[in-house]
Amino acid sequence: MEQQTEPLALFLNKKSYNKIKLHLLSSNHFKVLTKVNKIKGFFILDTGASMTFVDLNKADIFKLKTTQSEIKAR
Repeated sequence: MEQQTEPLALFLNKKSYNKIKLHLLSSNHFKVLTKVNKIKGFFILDTGASMTFVDLNKADIFKLKTTQSEIKAR
């Protein structure tokens, strides 16, 4: 008997994932408009990045808690 699978979009929707548009930049990164703590903003998505960060100057805008780190973004 062959097992039927549902489309990926339907599966992800059931898991509460949301679909967002990706805008390709000349740097081969993606720009996305999304929300962090219910506040809209544009973000750069780098699929090869080893860490996630937000500019410290924007931390208050997005109501983020910050901590010092010895690791520096490059």
